[in-house]
Formats: sequence, structure tokens, C-alpha cells
Amino acid sequence: MSDKINHPRHYTAGSIEVYDFIEAWNLDFACGNVIKYVARAPYKGSHLEDLKKAAWYLKRAIDKEEARIASKVADVLDGKNQSDAYQFHTAVAATAQQAWIDQKNMLLRYKMDEEKRKELESKAMLGYPKGPDLLG
Repeated sequence: MSDKINHPRHYTAGSIEVYDFIEAWNLDFACGNVIKYVARAPYKGSHLEDLKKAAWYLKRAIDKEEARIASKVADVLDGKNQSDAYQFHTAVAATAQQAWIDQKNMLLRYKMDEEKRKELESKAMLGYPKGPDLLG
């Protein structure tokens, strides 16, 4: 028989209580509630309502994190935190470098694809080869 106050059935459906998981991972209030509502939803009889509650808390957590990042970026741009400014500029440079590498790789793939297309077209002029020979 379940203890309706301390250990209701929807708290103990798995091998650990959701609260123990939230506490072990040091989740804040909003993220903890996301986990709580998603994990317990199938066992409470209000699945959709609990998923909507989880989404509401997730939106709050996202809004809070976006505000934190925006504040940090504003501080960097205002020159208030030189350490963060260095990290910010390093991250921007790394992102730009990765974008350049991605673009270069895309162009190389395009060139290889173009060469492969021409090779396949020339083979097609001679008739369609059968089997793996088509792919080279």
C-alpha cells in the first residue's frame, strides 16, 4: 500500500523517486519541475496537463538562461568583465574558424561530387555498367 503523503504511487513508479534524481543532479526549481512533471505524467491520470506544466517550466528555464547569457554578453560588450570578454572573443573566433572549415569541406565535397558526376556521365555514354562498377 502506498503512503499518499510521503510516497504516493506516482512518486515511486521507477526504481528511484523523482525527487532523489532532481536532488542528485542539483537541478534548479524550474528544471526539477520539468523532470518531475514529465516523469510522473503517465502515472497521475493527467498526462497532457502534466506535459503542459513541464513545457511551462521548461520555457521559464530557457527564458532565464537566455537572460543570463544576454546579461553576460552585455557585460562583455560594455567592457565590465575582461575575462569573459576574452572567452567571448575566443568563442567567436573559434566559431568563425569552424564555419570557414565547414565551408571549405562543403566546397571540397562539391568538387568531388562534381568529379564523380562527370565520371558517371562519361560511363553512361558508354552504356550503364551493372553492379558496383557504377559507383567506382
